[in-house]
Amino acid sequence: MIYVSGADLHFLFTSAIINWLTFALTKQKKNDFKPRNDEMAFSRVNTEPCILCCEFLEKIRDTANQNLSGKNLEVFLTEIGIAFHR
Repeated sequence: MIYVSGADLHFLFTSAIINWLTFALTKQKKNDFKPRNDEMAFSRVNTEPCILCCEFLEKIRDTANQNLSGKNLEVFLTEIGIAFHR
């Protein structure tokens, strides 16, 4: 039997989530950030990587809310947010 501590699981889940988000962002193209004609049209366009990351983060949030509570939930979601922001 293999024993995995809670801290190890936390690290594995966090790493897997950040790795997936990093992979999804590799699909972002440089030209996605250049406005075409007007600034307003540009600000309303969501790119495929943006949509993928948002949908994935929503699933992570919903699952975390179902399975964690209190300080554990706060710490987990904060770590994901900080790591994704970097």
